[in-house]
Amino acid sequence: MNSVEIIDLRGAGHLQHAAADVLLAAFRNLAPDAWPTLESARDEVVRALASDRLAFAAVDDAGALLGWIGGIPQYGGRVWELHPLAVRPDVQRRGIGRALAAHLEAAVARRGGGTLLLGADDETGLTSLAGVDLFPGVVAKLASLRDVGGHPFAFYERCGFEVVGVVPDANGFGRPDILMAKRVGADSASRSQGNQFNVGEPTVSDNDPELEQLRYPIGRFRPRSSLSAEERSGFIDDMDALPADLRAAVADLSAQQLDTPYRPGGWTVRQVAHHVPDSHLNGYVRFKLALTEDEPAIMVYDQAAWAELADARGEDLETSLALLEMLHRRWVLLLRSLDDAQFSRAYGHPEEGRVSLETGLQLYAWHGRHHLAHITGLRERMGW
Repeated sequence: MNSVEIIDLRGAGHLQHAAADVLLAAFRNLAPDAWPTLESARDEVVRALASDRLAFAAVDDAGALLGWIGGIPQYGGRVWELHPLAVRPDVQRRGIGRALAAHLEAAVARRGGGTLLLGADDETGLTSLAGVDLFPGVVAKLASLRDVGGHPFAFYERCGFEVVGVVPDANGFGRPDILMAKRVGADSASRSQGNQFNVGEPTVSDNDPELEQLRYPIGRFRPRSSLSAEERSGFIDDMDALPADLRAAVADLSAQQLDTPYRPGGWTVRQVAHHVPDSHLNGYVRFKLALTEDEPAIMVYDQAAWAELADARGEDLETSLALLEMLHRRWVLLLRSLDDAQFSRAYGHPEEGRVSLETGLQLYAWHGRHHLAHITGLRERMGW
């Protein structure tokens, strides 16, 4: 799966049966009572396609359905309910759910909506509220909410939603519905505190120019076919400067600020800072392999899944910042030693084909500035 395209599900009648299949599969273990049969799932799809609603589908290069999302207007369109969001189980944890949520958010904003609301039921004991009598003292008990088994509310928090309430016993005693919401709209970033190469979050087609600018603040990666010695030296200088620049970009940010997504549906600042050394470790190894082997075939990795692992979501940024500093010290030393013939060596990428080290240099220099701009851009917008 090289890319994901998000389309209007209401105009894709051929995907409606697949949408019901995905809904049933996605909630079979999570909330089995929500859509217990294929017929009930198909009824939900039909309701989602009503003229006053929003419904979007994520499809792969071959047009196969990966997931879908629906939106229901409430309060005269000032508030929209996100319902449902379903991603095919075999492609979960690849950023598809986030991309769908971000797409719905942008669509709601274009229609003048200011709040996106959702209910995240706990039917199967995945939160600390499961099996608890929430009366009396509902608010106090809600404040202790924890994810104990992979409940979706933790995913939605990473997308910028906040817990705003709970409906006790919504699905039977001790099986609550957790209410969440987030502000949307053109100015939501300023009010909220909360590439051809696939080198970061999943590539998602979207016609929203504002979202495109947030995703690619310095533009998409477009390598030059050849570099002069001076141009090559400039890219190496960018690599040399990145560790200090990234350290400065995250300096003095609070835990809440570090856990703020740099864009709707995007990674948090913390995840971005952890991702850069992850990616560049792979890049450094690719360079070493290309210099010592004859166009070796390199392995790709699931960057979205790496960004969800504990070390990429942990509080210790210093380890990642120090790792990047030491890595780039070695990498820059290597890069400054290479001659023209060595820069023409290449590795084989399973999706991009032959990648010369001259192109790789441009790629990783761009990649560092790309993610740096995510953080500095957010700080500028938020006034941090």
